[in-house]
Amino acid sequence: MNEFVRADLQPDLATPRALNHIGMTVPDIEAAIAWYGKLFGFRLIMGPRTLAPAAAATAETGHILGPRFRRALQAHLVTVNGVGLELFQFIDPPTEAPTDNMEYWKH
Repeated sequence: MNEFVRADLQPDLATPRALNHIGMTVPDIEAAIAWYGKLFGFRLIMGPRTLAPAAAATAETGHILGPRFRRALQAHLVTVNGVGLELFQFIDPPTEAPTDNMEYWKH
């Protein structure tokens, strides 16, 4: 631990580790790229590209995302200190917006 982490207050926490990237689903990948760039300074380093199980370059996506998966867009963004953000916009089947997108009472 370091001087900024009070281990005595949180004894069950793991030792802090480096973070490489976070993946998330977005409803509009172009809008998300612009928003994360403007708000946090993320830079686009790859994409958006189309993911499809039938495409040779992205054939593994069918195995990773399951039999319903047909097509999505993917982009990689990065911060100045190297933390990445991987964005997905699912096209077929499309993502479904929850009726209540902040169910804070569930855990």
